[in-house]
Amino acid sequence: MKKISESVQDVLMEDEIALTALQNGWLNLHAYALSIKPKIDSLTWKEVKVGSIVVALSRLAEKVKSSAPVRPKIVLDDVSLKLPLCDITFERTLATLEKARDMAVNLEYTNNQFLTITQSSNEITLIASEDKLDLIQQHFGVAPKAVFTNLVALTVRFPLSYLEVPNFIFAVLGILAQKHINIIEIVSTLTELSMIINNEDMTKAVTALQKYLGKSRLTSQSLQSSTQ
Repeated sequence: MKKISESVQDVLMEDEIALTALQNGWLNLHAYALSIKPKIDSLTWKEVKVGSIVVALSRLAEKVKSSAPVRPKIVLDDVSLKLPLCDITFERTLATLEKARDMAVNLEYTNNQFLTITQSSNEITLIASEDKLDLIQQHFGVAPKAVFTNLVALTVRFPLSYLEVPNFIFAVLGILAQKHINIIEIVSTLTELSMIINNEDMTKAVTALQKYLGKSRLTSQSLQSSTQ
């Protein structure tokens, strides 16, 4: 069993929209209290008065106004596109690990190509130019778990100082989430974040991200044309 104030805070912190509204003074406290009352009743194990929830929200309002926003304001250095790409995943075994180690050499990899190799405890995923798909499958010599084609790498570059900003990556991903854009994979380095998306979502994604470009830079590269 929790106190009313603790319960209200827990519920509020899980509700990004309500938290943002409370920080900016837009939240209708009484209406919101009514909507969360069943949750508060459950957490406190008792029937809680709406007025008590409103009081708790009022006290929280002063606290959250001085806290950092859930989604920090961001300015991106640039956005780049690389396409078309494929995404292929294999089971992680000693054999596939060995194959992954010399994959770049086998592909005759050059700087103008896109290639990432990531591994977890159970899988190995490669993202590369789509015209290399057959070569990758031949090189591994085993059936993949999954294959996706006609993908785009949407890469944003940002200042190094953003690494110290809480929720920065959440803010970037939130831009695409608001447009209901599905992200197949995420690949990151020190100051770059690549989101692998379906080609059909490319225009919508670029339009959404361009609002956050400080230098209004956008570059696009067709990998098939650059490797022929």
